[in-house]
Amino acid sequence: HDGPETGPLRRASLREMQQVQRPRPAAIVRGADGSPQLSSGGYGYGLGISTTCEFAHVVAHSGGLPGFGSVMRWLPEHGVGVLAFGNRTYTSWGGPADQALARLRGTGGLEPRMPAPSEALVAQRDAVTRLVLHWDDAAAQRLAAVNLFLDRSADRRRAEIEALLEKVGPCESGEGFDEVENALRGSWTLPCARGALSVSITLAPTTPPLVQFLRVTEAGPLERSRCRY
Repeated sequence: HDGPETGPLRRASLREMQQVQRPRPAAIVRGADGSPQLSSGGYGYGLGISTTCEFAHVVAHSGGLPGFGSVMRWLPEHGVGVLAFGNRTYTSWGGPADQALARLRGTGGLEPRMPAPSEALVAQRDAVTRLVLHWDDAAAQRLAAVNLFLDRSADRRRAEIEALLEKVGPCESGEGFDEVENALRGSWTLPCARGALSVSITLAPTTPPLVQFLRVTEAGPLERSRCRY
């Protein structure tokens, strides 16, 4: 966020600590449920960083002394973490900590924090929604970055969207975003009579920001795992 710094470290320094400074090779490891999964990452500033099938960003640190062992793991994208302590020499708490995070994920209530959408992203979401519901060639040209209809022509996009609407029936505009990745990228759902449409856009870094990527598909179940078996 952009509020006052509270210290002792600046927020930028804290973020830098939690980024990979020295990568390690990706490996196949056992997940909390015992299944094999891909893990990649490396070492930050005093912290271990990893990406797994369940979580995009896991930060950890462990330590031990004779008669004591501990581990801390947290999920920056979710704002939650787990700390474990044991009174045995070099107690190995990595497995239990991973299982605790997996249990949290299994509740369905562990949602990633989403940045607030920029005014430009909100404006283009509304413009794209109107275009999907009622295609207008002039409106399409006004919102498009120079590459949008070079990648796929306006006529082809219009035909694809009309085919989707024929399948799912009349749609409503919906509210808000399903996901905001950053100031220029987001996705949302349009509820329809016989299903729903998923819409994703990326804006170009222009003034004003115009749509350089547009994808409209029939909405399906959310894919929570980052790995495909």
